[in-house]
Amino acid sequence: MVTHCQAAVRATLAAFALELVGHNSVKVYDGSMAEWANRDDTPLE
Repeated sequence: MVTHCQAAVRATLAAFALELVGHNSVKVYDGSMAEWANRDDTPLE
């Protein structure tokens, strides 16, 4: 599972909460939307 948000702050909190309730392979997309939206090679709708 990968969490993301605008700047990875809430995504980090969400990943922590998911791990607390037993999800073992949670990752945070550190770049989040700030990085994704500024790239030319990523889709955005």
